[in-house]
Amino acid sequence: KTPLKFIAFVSRPHLVFAVGAVLVATLAQVNQGIYPYIMMRMVDAFVGDGNLNEQIAEFTYWSIWLFVMTGVGMLFWRLSGFIGMEWITRAMRTSYLTLYDYIRGHSHSYFSNNFAGALSNKISNAAGGVDDMLERILWGWYPEAIKLIVSVALLILVDLYITFGFLIMFVIVVAVNWYLVKKRRPHVVAFSAASSKFRGEGVDWLTNISA
Repeated sequence: KTPLKFIAFVSRPHLVFAVGAVLVATLAQVNQGIYPYIMMRMVDAFVGDGNLNEQIAEFTYWSIWLFVMTGVGMLFWRLSGFIGMEWITRAMRTSYLTLYDYIRGHSHSYFSNNFAGALSNKISNAAGGVDDMLERILWGWYPEAIKLIVSVALLILVDLYITFGFLIMFVIVVAVNWYLVKKRRPHVVAFSAASSKFRGEGVDWLTNISA
């Protein structure tokens, strides 16, 4: 199975925390994406030829909104961190239990042909990968995707030609990175396998010496 399918599997028992973390992270990022619009309105308040008192009032109005949205955004990010860590911690625990149960189901010959240290190291890598991947998704890739959607929506309101050019550039960047990731993946898998074998044999070697 792929890493994302495994993450979905170990997250299934903790769906409430997973949905809550994603929802709060979405609200936090959408809230943050509105900042440029508010600051634009603050600048526009003094660009026009209106009455000075009206300009000051409008600037003050949008300044208050910026202050409120900043506080709300901080609250959302803090809440996202709390719920997200609950999700990640519980998913890691489920991944360890699932993998150890899977290993225990093998025959005696399987353990005779594989170093115990290597097997333990592979389980640690897989469970640790759940932690790393979920953190990257929840507070890295997912917020960037939300930021992209909000940015495109704001660009559409400004100029369609700029939006079209931005989308073309984005598609090119994604295509190039996708190609590079596919080329890199076999090397990453080979490195992980070699690393697990080397460290596992080292642990077994030291264990045999101490015994």
